[in-house]
Amino acid sequence: MSRRIAVLAGTPVDTEMGADFFSGYGYDIISGITASDPKEQSYLQMFDRDKLYKITRSLIFDFASEGAEAAVVYCNSLSCALELERLRNECTIPIITPLEAYEVIVKNYDFVGILAANGQSLHRLEEICINSKPEIKLMGASILPVVEAIEKQMPPRGIVYDNGIAKLANGFSDAGAQCIILGCTHFPYFSEELSSYLQIPVLNPAAAMMDMLRRKIG
Repeated sequence: MSRRIAVLAGTPVDTEMGADFFSGYGYDIISGITASDPKEQSYLQMFDRDKLYKITRSLIFDFASEGAEAAVVYCNSLSCALELERLRNECTIPIITPLEAYEVIVKNYDFVGILAANGQSLHRLEEICINSKPEIKLMGASILPVVEAIEKQMPPRGIVYDNGIAKLANGFSDAGAQCIILGCTHFPYFSEELSSYLQIPVLNPAAAMMDMLRRKIG
């Protein structure tokens, strides 16, 4: 019998992406969203965090009552906006987020580039990287319009080449970055296309999240 987990994120699209990823490893998935679209998501994260926290907490309580053994917050910006320690103390099931994945990834590099959804998320991801490895060199950019393009299902090639992502990522590489970290769970949508253009790796935190989930519940 499959182990049941919950996947929640900021919008329907990244929630679906997360559900698809983890179901591919045999988990039984239940899911939920905290906002209907990227603009509502950004508003809650920046201006109404108390409401956002209550929405998230309620979802996780519901998931636990439905038999979920863990909750995966498949959204960087949502994870950055929540009081995670408080949330973990109040909820009865483990909570996995991408933030812990960056602590692991960054230890293998001296200079990384980060693509994030918004400035708030980028700031928090830079804090996490520096706390994990104080000597790390960082470059980053926040690209919310790309999240909106993904929500509209623009082809990955168009996102990479028509929205400046290829030139931006190449600039990171030219400056000496050893990898590009995808700081938004929407961004694996175009990672294959971007990887084909670059000479440095494009890293998706989902694999590290899977490892953490397996350690928590098997």
